[in-house]
Amino acid sequence: MASDGSQDMPTAHYPIYGVRGWYAKEDEKSNGGGYSRSGSQQAPARRLESSQFDSSTQRYEGRGKPSGVWDGPAPQGVLPPGLLTSPITTYTRKPPGALTTMLPGGGKMPFLGMSTEGTTEKLLKKALELGYRHFDCNPEDGNEAMVGSVLNQNASSVPREDLFVTSRLPNDMHGHVKEACEASLKALGVTCLDLYLVAWPVAWKKGTQVVDETCTLEQTWMQMEALVDAGLVKYIGLANFDLPQVERMLSACCIKPAALQVELHPLLAQRKLVGVCKRKGLAIIAHHPLGDADLAANVAVIKVAGECSRQPVEALLRWNLERCVGVTMPGTDATQVAEGAGSITFSLMDEEKRQLDALDALNLGQRSVNPSFMTFAAPGEGGAIKPSSVLGYA
Repeated sequence: MASDGSQDMPTAHYPIYGVRGWYAKEDEKSNGGGYSRSGSQQAPARRLESSQFDSSTQRYEGRGKPSGVWDGPAPQGVLPPGLLTSPITTYTRKPPGALTTMLPGGGKMPFLGMSTEGTTEKLLKKALELGYRHFDCNPEDGNEAMVGSVLNQNASSVPREDLFVTSRLPNDMHGHVKEACEASLKALGVTCLDLYLVAWPVAWKKGTQVVDETCTLEQTWMQMEALVDAGLVKYIGLANFDLPQVERMLSACCIKPAALQVELHPLLAQRKLVGVCKRKGLAIIAHHPLGDADLAANVAVIKVAGECSRQPVEALLRWNLERCVGVTMPGTDATQVAEGAGSITFSLMDEEKRQLDALDALNLGQRSVNPSFMTFAAPGEGGAIKPSSVLGYA
């Protein structure tokens, strides 16, 4: 069974943060069952609202059992009082955008999103119709203006406040963060981004692929924090950082990264990275959650999908969703985009999870995105067991 050290929690209502250490019985007494964390706003805790359990199939239908990680023998840690004791109730099926996780300050991010890389106007409109509300953009794709145009054209049926729009800082703009952000805002036709990510922990000189040794990641992050202060973005985060690099940013930041986006799928589980970052308060988003073109055709994936009476795409996405990891669907295939919407309407059984987990052991570290300019740390590097030196665990 997966052992990423993360906590068991309902994905729709509880924050993605690990529960250990900041939810205690005295919090429940003091604010009516609310959760608290030093320096953050208190809000009422919401109890488990489960899906309908079908005794004939022994599965949770609707949105699936709303558990952040596996419902089998995964590490549990300390759970909020009464979290898993509520009775099973009927849940009305909702569109993909309805499944959300909490971000610092009470913001909500849809767990199921769509990457706009290589997408078309037709597919974007279809995604909106299917209920997608999180759109993951990149100025280097050259299509942010098109994406913004489609979103604005549909503003009467899907207003801006219902959308979660993400963009990212290109490698060659680390020294020009505000300029890059304003260019994306203008192209997308919005006044504020919901999430702005540092695309890679690599700084190049503007307009080149030459390393800019005068610009450190700490300096880049200070400029990112200034975007929040200026009201240009709501949340800032990281993409494609390994664990030691995440710890480096945590040791230097004033505004913590709200999210980390990395490649995650059964061939690249990155359990330690996911578990540690969740306990540090970062929401986790999987890009390329389907791996490469061959993963959906993998014998084990097809077998699990058949046992669920689902498509391989749905099984792969559900594998990430059930460990409380958001996903951004590739936005290039109409069938896959439609299948992606079905990933929130069922649950995986323990044995099915084990079969998908086993793929990681057989194919350690198999990346679909592995550019020559990036050298990732070893999977065990960082954290408390084999610490990096950044946060001084030793």
